[in-house]
Amino acid sequence: MLEDQYTEQLVKGKPGSGEIGKVVIAALVITAGLVTTMITGWGLFLLAGGITLLVFAVRSMKFEYEYIIVNGDIDLTKIIAMTKRKPLRSISSEVITAMDSADSPKAKNDMEVGEYTVYDYTDGTENSPVYAIYTTDKGKKEMHLLQLSEKSLRLMKQVLKKRSLI
Repeated sequence: MLEDQYTEQLVKGKPGSGEIGKVVIAALVITAGLVTTMITGWGLFLLAGGITLLVFAVRSMKFEYEYIIVNGDIDLTKIIAMTKRKPLRSISSEVITAMDSADSPKAKNDMEVGEYTVYDYTDGTENSPVYAIYTTDKGKKEMHLLQLSEKSLRLMKQVLKKRSLI
């Protein structure tokens, strides 16, 4: 009986422009609420809405990516404020065309040229190595950037064999 090869890991996410934009919008709504409150009582509703929006926006800035790898298939999930799980993507090992270090000349060139749509699932720091997972599915070329642990990297190398450029 064959046993599944399995690994999972968590990587803290970096807030993107969308999350930061929500905080800025919330701050603008609060400011408008304060100004409107001075003129009319209706501004209190705007102020309350802005504060509520700010709380949710700040909470959404705290998130992690969960990588679950089973026999080379990768499931990516975003965990927001340690309470809400949002499945992002499932990558079948069959659509993975290559795996390389994101610092390799080939990967850097592919990112610059724009031939691949790049998805970043890293913490944005240089604390650990980042790997580029190349996929082609239905003519769509994508590059997924992941911070794989040693165990995850070993599993992916074993499954991908010749497709691993590392």
